[in-house]
Amino acid sequence: FRKKTAWHKDFVTPYTDLMPVKGKKLDILKGTLRAEFNHYNRSKNYSEILSLINDGNFADNSIIGGNSILLSIIKENPNIEVDVLESLMNAGLTPNFTDLVALVNMKSSFEMINLITPALKDPIDKIWYDNFQKNTLVMVAAKQLNGTLFDYWLSLGVPPETNEYDFNALDVLGQPENADELEQAINIFITLANLNIMPYEPNALTRIQ
Repeated sequence: FRKKTAWHKDFVTPYTDLMPVKGKKLDILKGTLRAEFNHYNRSKNYSEILSLINDGNFADNSIIGGNSILLSIIKENPNIEVDVLESLMNAGLTPNFTDLVALVNMKSSFEMINLITPALKDPIDKIWYDNFQKNTLVMVAAKQLNGTLFDYWLSLGVPPETNEYDFNALDVLGQPENADELEQAINIFITLANLNIMPYEPNALTRIQ
């Protein structure tokens, strides 16, 4: 049996589905508003998008193409300047947890993720199911060998495991392909060891070695 860790003593966050706004009827953009937004978004005309926001055209549950308004903007221009994004958020575009997970999977800049995270209304220690596996943000960072995000999520209370009888951050730790990734992997491994996290999969340590 796997050694029990103390990490889950106070961790009872429920399992979640990644929906743009869970528990609310979605407001799908249609007609003229949809056409206007798409035109301004594709042309990166953020002043006009700002006008649409200020005129009250979008709600927290507004989506287009299966994405929130905010995520649609970022996907159209992944290199959007953070201060432009911040102005759109200050005007009323509120990010949700699904947006954050999408940005992490897109490997967006730390500056962008650090802007989005404090603005979330959702808790960030959620567990979600993807590719036949439960995940936390710490586990994704370990998989990506992103030491910066790994430390960031841990500092905000995100757990490195979903429960003690399933894969954890050590089980999913990425395979380094260069010297920088090797350094990231070693640092992540040491941190997990200090947290008394043991792999759930018996062969995980052999793979890591």
